[in-house]
Amino acid sequence: MSRTMSMRAALVTAAAAIVIGCSPGSASPRDASALPVIGGSGAGASGWTRLPNASAFAGAIISDVTRGGPGYVAVGTSASNHAGVWTSTDGLTWTAAPDDPSFAKAVLVVVSGGPHGLVAIGGKCGSGECGNDGVWTSLDGVHWTAHPDGAVPDVYVIRRLVPTSAGYFASGDAGFSLGLKSSSGSIPGLWSSRDGLTWQRHAKGPDFPDGQVNALVVGGPGFVGAGGIIGATSHRAAAWTSKDGLTWQAGADTAVFAGSFITALVAGGPGIVAVGSSPEGAAAWTSPDGVSWSRATIGGESDGARLDAVTATGHGFVGVGSDTTGAAIWTSPDGAIWTRLPSDPSFAGAKMKIVFSAGATLITLGSGDAGAVVWTGPNGQ
Repeated sequence: MSRTMSMRAALVTAAAAIVIGCSPGSASPRDASALPVIGGSGAGASGWTRLPNASAFAGAIISDVTRGGPGYVAVGTSASNHAGVWTSTDGLTWTAAPDDPSFAKAVLVVVSGGPHGLVAIGGKCGSGECGNDGVWTSLDGVHWTAHPDGAVPDVYVIRRLVPTSAGYFASGDAGFSLGLKSSSGSIPGLWSSRDGLTWQRHAKGPDFPDGQVNALVVGGPGFVGAGGIIGATSHRAAAWTSKDGLTWQAGADTAVFAGSFITALVAGGPGIVAVGSSPEGAAAWTSPDGVSWSRATIGGESDGARLDAVTATGHGFVGVGSDTTGAAIWTSPDGAIWTRLPSDPSFAGAKMKIVFSAGATLITLGSGDAGAVVWTGPNGQ
């Protein structure tokens, strides 16, 4: 449905807190680029390097990345407040796609490759509001076809889009269309499509009270979704599972989720790893099946911190996020015990929102005082 322009950046970063793979269940890249980066820096104590300014991203907001086109495809909003698309062969050097007429006064929020090519979801902006129910498709990541608004029913915000062998699945918030607005402002939403053009909403009923599904992954009995439930006086993290993506069951209201929110999921290690935030700061959980969950141990200063994205590597897991001082990175060999890397001057005042593997390199994207920022690090560090 629609969201005000002033909330577009929040919508974009919420959608970006994910890891995109080229195949179901993979933990490979999904990300891409950065707005204006000021200067560059060599590897600091953290082992990560901040790259020089990416001119193709000047003034832009990158919301999501997937494998596709020449290698990687990123979507978001350009400096001219049009929907933006960028392509890259290596995840480091990016080229802006032509400004298609359908991009005018629009925003693209999520993107994924799949059995029918690339699919992006976003919407047109007008009178101070932006839709989130429109679909664009592409075979090469450069040339895009817009389809009529309203393709995704009952949607408020799409936060995650994943491919499967049968089509595409999406998760996010419903509630602002067809009179479905809830007391908290959103209802968890899950959708499926065989071709990326015609979508059906699932997951309705008492298992889906006020809240949102921030993350979606192929794993567990078939699919696992996670996010949060918002009550009148409290909130908690929540997870749902499905064998087929059509019928969903809510997990138990476990104590390890109290006061927390899950922002991202990845398959690997013990089965499923989730990251997010809690009253104590950054938080992570592990599950063998998406149903039973255990709280992970987070090392390093965590007060005011949050984990926004996670990816699996050949050495375990890397999670990125921020705290009150700036960007932050954590690593884990198994998803159960996490160590925070030393801070770095290039992290100050910044936030990391996206992380993905590109061969032997890890790439994370985020934002700083001058716009978006990109860092690289060795895969596994």
